[in-house]
Amino acid sequence: MNQHSQGGSSLQMGSVELMQNRRLLADDNKGVNEALNETQADGRGIAVNTKYFVSFTDLTSQESVQRKTQLLTDEPIQFFYATDFTITAANGGKTSEHLSAMASLLTDFDGDLKLLQFPEDRNQVLLRLANLADLYDGAPATTPQFNLQEYALQLYKHANNGAAPASMTITERTLSNNQDYEQMKLHKFHWKSYSSENALYAVDAEDDAIIAL
Repeated sequence: MNQHSQGGSSLQMGSVELMQNRRLLADDNKGVNEALNETQADGRGIAVNTKYFVSFTDLTSQESVQRKTQLLTDEPIQFFYATDFTITAANGGKTSEHLSAMASLLTDFDGDLKLLQFPEDRNQVLLRLANLADLYDGAPATTPQFNLQEYALQLYKHANNGAAPASMTITERTLSNNQDYEQMKLHKFHWKSYSSENALYAVDAEDDAIIAL
């Protein structure tokens, strides 16, 4: 496992080759019209620092750890402190049950769930979800489903002292978050194919509510 995007290949059984850095002393006639010879201030070749992780796993008795290692690399543990933040007993008691409900939804998910929350506006939050479970550990018998509607409801109650929203709308967005997913499907280029458009995508248990990951 490497720390960042890298070129690599397996040229023969039992071996892996990764490109740590590419440095040429002469032009290779690939269109750049100069040698790819990046140097540091002292004239030596530029240093490329990275980390490699090697994991030996017996898949008959344990699960692989490469996706969890990836998660720790992408999102290292960070600590934040607020010196003037207090939770009153009244607010803490009313919202703790909703926080517990949110935690239960995360721990009950049959997979390695990665969930990110980005507040965008008042009463508007972007949730990005991904199932990091690795197929090296075997495909699940059924596609894991996450109750997004219930999670959003408990998130609102937790932030609003237990009050339920008058209405709630969940809209799927594209990965780049620049348009609605349905709008993207309507305008994207449609390739001619023998298979159906959604042949490779798992089906949600309930549209925009209980989603397949």
